[in-house]
Amino acid sequence: MSKAVTSISGLDEDELGRIFRKHSDLGDWAGEALAGRTQAEPVSLQEIEDALEAIRTARRAKKSEPLEELVRRLDPEAARFFIKIISGELRIGLSEGLVEAAIAEAFEVPITQVKRVHLITGDIGETAVRCKHRQFDTTIITLFQPVRFMLASPVETPAEAFERMGAESVWTEEKYDGVRCQLHRQAERVELFHET
Repeated sequence: MSKAVTSISGLDEDELGRIFRKHSDLGDWAGEALAGRTQAEPVSLQEIEDALEAIRTARRAKKSEPLEELVRRLDPEAARFFIKIISGELRIGLSEGLVEAAIAEAFEVPITQVKRVHLITGDIGETAVRCKHRQFDTTIITLFQPVRFMLASPVETPAEAFERMGAESVWTEEKYDGVRCQLHRQAERVELFHET
């Protein structure tokens, strides 16, 4: 994102740093830095989806190219919210738990189903669509579509873990501070997905 905004804005590192310190928010930073510097034109949701897929599948060194191409076509306000969305920094005071509850109420499905679908898809938008169409049985873990990262649940003793899970056998993993990452592999294709 930084590479794309720097290229489009033409601003130097010091000015971009000043703008970021003013906002401490990537979207607001991009919106101000891009003011008067993009060639705003109508962009469809399909074009945004295509650009996101191009970013996702591009090699690391090439990811900024489809991003820059799209952002150049957005007006600064649209770019502001696009950057907020892809960086996960909406900062509108709405937690995912509240969105899950709203989906459950809107489509009259149990909240447990919504949470399960969201865990598997890792995408709240796709979760809403799948819940709307009652696609519970067809929502399965798919290679190269990362599942949501689960928060750790600490316990004091092994007995507490068995009691909490209500099972005779429990699978656990050690929790270390740092980056959570998933590795997906199929034949020669390998991709890593990490929590931002």
